[in-house]
Amino acid sequence: MIVTIQELKNAPIPDKPFAYRIEEEYLAPVASASAAPATTPKLASSRHQEMLALLPAGWLTRKEGRKLVEPLLTGSEEARRKQWGRATAEMKATRQIVVRKHSVRKT
Repeated sequence: MIVTIQELKNAPIPDKPFAYRIEEEYLAPVASASAAPATTPKLASSRHQEMLALLPAGWLTRKEGRKLVEPLLTGSEEARRKQWGRATAEMKATRQIVVRKHSVRKT
């Protein structure tokens, strides 16, 4: 996939388009000339470890958990909501947390 940048908020427009390839469910840059590093599974995993460190032992609501990890989430309100949802799903899949209807707990 080739992506042409038309406007960047905090950086000049690059001279050449970015090229990506699909690796599993992630887009990975083909050339190392990208302005921002792509989020890889390894980076996501370290972010999840940081989130786990902020969560206390014991049950808490998903809303309370999200408030605790809010400094690690970026973007708009909707983007932060999706990041938290993806993070809890990934941590649940790797058995780092237990999720019940509206509650989470570290294992």
